[in-house]
Amino acid sequence: MVLLFRNVSHNNIELFGGNLPLQFVQALVSLDLCNNSINRVLPVGTAPRLSVINLSHNQITQIEDSAFANLVSLEKLDLAHNLLSS
Repeated sequence: MVLLFRNVSHNNIELFGGNLPLQFVQALVSLDLCNNSINRVLPVGTAPRLSVINLSHNQITQIEDSAFANLVSLEKLDLAHNLLSS
């Protein structure tokens, strides 16, 4: 089974990033992580087709440098309603 869209909202996830399992990300196009407890975003491994990430309504205070550098197809990143400051 190939996952194109994955909704893992409302799961109390606290951290996002690192290397996702290869079989999970090869065809993944959209990832919804809204309404979790994510406070930090680490560099994400390669996900060649991932174009949409929703990280809204979390508690993100820190995004590591080049966190999304390997996501060459990323077009939309929603970070609304977090604790980020400029």
